[in-house]
Amino acid sequence: MEAKPVSPTDPNLVAHWKLDEDMYSPYVADSSGNDHRGQEIAGPVIWDPNGRIDGCMNKVTQNSDAHINCGGGKEAGDPLTWADITGDITVAAWIRPDFQGWWNQLNSIVGKGREQAWELHKSCTNVPAVAQYSRSCSMYVSTPGAPWYGVHGLKDCWDYKWHHFAGVYKIYEPGVSSEIIVYTDGVKENVYPVPGLPIGTCDYDVTIGTNGNRYVNSQYHHNWWGTIDDVRIYNRALDHDEIVGLVKEGTVGPLGHWTFDDGTANDVSGNDHHGTFENGATVVYDADRDSNVLDVGDANGYVDCGGGHLW
Repeated sequence: MEAKPVSPTDPNLVAHWKLDEDMYSPYVADSSGNDHRGQEIAGPVIWDPNGRIDGCMNKVTQNSDAHINCGGGKEAGDPLTWADITGDITVAAWIRPDFQGWWNQLNSIVGKGREQAWELHKSCTNVPAVAQYSRSCSMYVSTPGAPWYGVHGLKDCWDYKWHHFAGVYKIYEPGVSSEIIVYTDGVKENVYPVPGLPIGTCDYDVTIGTNGNRYVNSQYHHNWWGTIDDVRIYNRALDHDEIVGLVKEGTVGPLGHWTFDDGTANDVSGNDHHGTFENGATVVYDADRDSNVLDVGDANGYVDCGGGHLW
């Protein structure tokens, strides 16, 4: 996939919380220009300067109710608000979990209500045999008169590293066909077809770090524990190239660094994009450079480092 930059003034950007505040900021700025600013609730969150893109929100304990309320709710019977997006939607965020977590817990990243509109959260399964899916992220949407549809990502995100996760709901033909699509680190990982129904609405606010109706008791729903950065909502379905563009915006330092110093094609950037030697490629010592170098043999050798989707 090619990286396609998404304009910061995209007219379909509904809200963009960069989460770059400092310890003295009770409010969270919305950089979309729509002024959907957030507010700290249930105690101050921790503002960490070491985010994926500048600063970030840090919830160092899962038991803390501290979160960000971004509004968008309403009283029963009131007209729809900016957050009641019933058609195409894209929700994206950088996340770094700071705990391993239980396999049967949903830890909310950002969403509107719980199982009533849309939400990004930690995956959850009640089936121990497939508990590996609990280490990924999920996108869920609710449609009137239909189940609470969810799609799991596939990549293990519970490794204490930064990951970009995005969920897309795209309606192709109203009442007939639509899809929920999930991307982790720019890779399109899973697609779930659904019957083209509008996303449901609810009275709850949009919240970051917990689900909107968090006071509804549930053994499965818990607060986020870790860091969250650069949360965005679009009222259109971003395509794959645009998702890769969002990932590129948060790329700091090299994506990969292969020194060959230890005789392997291991990536020392910290991103674990390790390579494999193909067609006779190998590492040899170069006396002139006094270091190991890559020898491609008869010129057909190479190192395959993956990255067909920019990892």
